[in-house]
Amino acid sequence: MSEPRKHHFVPEVYLKRFAINKSGDLFSLRVKSEYENQNVKRVNKTQVCYEYDKYTFKTDKIINANKLEDPNFIEKNRFAYENNELELLFDKIDYSKKLFVSEVRKLIQILLNIKRRNPAFSNEFLKPDANQNILDVNVVRLEKDLIKAGMPKERVKSVINKVRIEMTENLKDEEYKLDLYRNNLLNFNNEIDQVDKPLIDRVLSWEMIIYQTDYQNPFITSDNPGYTLRNFREVFNMNFNYIDGLLSQFHLKSLLYFSKEQFIKSI
Repeated sequence: MSEPRKHHFVPEVYLKRFAINKSGDLFSLRVKSEYENQNVKRVNKTQVCYEYDKYTFKTDKIINANKLEDPNFIEKNRFAYENNELELLFDKIDYSKKLFVSEVRKLIQILLNIKRRNPAFSNEFLKPDANQNILDVNVVRLEKDLIKAGMPKERVKSVINKVRIEMTENLKDEEYKLDLYRNNLLNFNNEIDQVDKPLIDRVLSWEMIIYQTDYQNPFITSDNPGYTLRNFREVFNMNFNYIDGLLSQFHLKSLLYFSKEQFIKSI
């Protein structure tokens, strides 16, 4: 059996909700292109929003550190929510069924995880000024784990210094940095990610609204779905700091909107 090479950063189960038929065909327009004139094209959901081997680990250091027998572990195992939880949650919203708080929490977590899967997120790891931040985040996390495990302080200090030197050298390798990004996805599981927990808790305290339209005036989506709002006037695609709203198109006819109460009437 061949290894899966087309890795979708936008789940196909999401894309099919914008399809015009049961085969998963949809209309696509490339907004940013080297060509001046771009036309709307009819494509299948399998033909868009993917990269070859995007989630395949490439460096032995990260593979061995995680004791992985299969470099394609993420693509094969970490996105199981696509075909069960996400579709179930979408169906409950479509048919106006009651959602439990735990299900809304899971929905927000999945939407944020889809953001993490996007090239816009992984590209942050490749920026020239990203090395120091990557180093600091990983060292702090390791230090907490070692202290929690009961390692003596002097020993922790020695280990951390050694790791800093080694990581500084490793970060010169672009594939190593991308594998650190993949490592974040690897650690995603059914428990709430501690990094996202404060944001998820905040969004849970807001109003959840579903805006609907018809097929004559459909919502459109993008290759990086979902947006955040600040003061209702500023729209962001990857900024989650000091926000007042979280939006995500999830169907041709439906838009999911989490908002602080005072902004609801502004639409």
